[in-house]
Amino acid sequence: MPAKLQAFRALFPPSRRLPLLAALVVALLCPAIGTAVAYYQASTWLRQQADHRVTEIIQATDDILLHAQAAGRRSLPLLDQPCLVAREQLVMSAALTPYVRSLALYRGPQGYCSSLSGPARFSYPRERLRRNGNLLLMPGNSLTPQQPLLLLRIEQGDRGVLVGLLNHFVAETLIPTQTDPESVSFLTVGSRYLNREGQALDSAPATPSVVAIETSATSKHFPALHATVQVDQPTLNRFFWQHYSLLLGLLLAGGLAGGLLTHRLLTRRDSAERELRRALTQGEFEPFYQPVLQADDGSCRGVEVLIRWRHPDKGLIRPDLFIPLAEEAGLIVPITRQLMQRIRADLQTLSLPDGFKVGVNLAPVHLHEATLIDDCRLFQQTFAARDIRLVLELTERGVVDNDPEVQATMAELRTHGVQLAIDDFGTGHSSLAYLHKLNVDYLKIDQGFVRTIGSDSLGVTVLETIIELAHRLHLEMVAEGVETEQQRRYLQQNGVQFLQGFLFARPMPIDELRCYLASK
Repeated sequence: MPAKLQAFRALFPPSRRLPLLAALVVALLCPAIGTAVAYYQASTWLRQQADHRVTEIIQATDDILLHAQAAGRRSLPLLDQPCLVAREQLVMSAALTPYVRSLALYRGPQGYCSSLSGPARFSYPRERLRRNGNLLLMPGNSLTPQQPLLLLRIEQGDRGVLVGLLNHFVAETLIPTQTDPESVSFLTVGSRYLNREGQALDSAPATPSVVAIETSATSKHFPALHATVQVDQPTLNRFFWQHYSLLLGLLLAGGLAGGLLTHRLLTRRDSAERELRRALTQGEFEPFYQPVLQADDGSCRGVEVLIRWRHPDKGLIRPDLFIPLAEEAGLIVPITRQLMQRIRADLQTLSLPDGFKVGVNLAPVHLHEATLIDDCRLFQQTFAARDIRLVLELTERGVVDNDPEVQATMAELRTHGVQLAIDDFGTGHSSLAYLHKLNVDYLKIDQGFVRTIGSDSLGVTVLETIIELAHRLHLEMVAEGVETEQQRRYLQQNGVQFLQGFLFARPMPIDELRCYLASK
């Protein structure tokens, strides 16, 4: 915060009616939002892990089934051989192929040769294999009724090979690693489910509580095969507290600090802004006038109006203390309008010469206000009989939007005789194009450059450049902050037309200005 703005707010201590509600909202809302975001991140991370896990399960199961499928296809030529000859090859292939428990040959609805029993007639679930895409999860068979079996069929017309796989090989793909979060995972083959214990179930394994995250994947090679991973709510909550407890503490501390800071800023801002609004309502802003003299003969040719705040308790408050907050609070325009009303009332009581110029500082934002043209027109009409000229002074430290709206406003003001000056020239944003498009009448040389007169500093070179620029553009100049005879002589000798500063007169209220003009 700028030091002057701090100093101004220090003039008005915080109100006793503290905005506790705003502070409480910040203190509670920030940790709440942060916690919600952190919880969402925890949930997202677990979901990503579940997606990765379910992909791993499908890939591992596919690898097992593809080995089994390859063994079955290698056994297809045995369909043309007698079972006694084919069995030896079936036994060897089953023994050498990982995960495969048995191989069997079938014709039509019946099997006729098995690596386990040799020549034998047996039935197999032909229709269920057809519906499941030639893959079937069985709770058991005639040889091992208590041991689940995964059955894969490789067809060749009406004949083919049946490949049997023990479920525990496939179930091992469901066992999580130590780095995986706690979860429930299972495979679905058709209408049956296989859990990590290798059990074939008719319904999905139940989770201990509500499922918070569920993700699944389907095999590209075996469409009847699906994998599912579920994370229940307690697991998600436990993961969140384990990994985000430090963050939660920081959020709570940050919320408390934010609440206290909000409380402090709002009370201070509220107090100062409320005082500004009260002053505007009570009309406590008054104009002070600093004479502007003709350089060659010392006659008073105008005044610059400087605002002062006459506070009932604090006395006169300088504009550099309260103007920044007035701009920040959006009050600078109504304060300037009220000031122009006071100026009209003050100057109507004076006998002013024709051509007398009244400079009023204007914030760049005021150029976008529709009321500006009406206020300036009224000012000019008030003094139309005496040719008193209003000069709007735009500080170069503020950025003027040189858009069509501003140019139209300035053109309209010129039709009413309003002139334009660039204040604090050489210290801010202007350029030759800027000066040309705004059709400036005066350049006001900043007092910082005037103070360098008589020295060898870079400021003197800048001052000379500004004076030369003004002459080339045929612009009149006003030098601010003239305090010594040396400065006055230098400026006069270099063609600066108007001078202003403590050497001639300080800013003064209207009654002192009346006496000053009478003495001239």
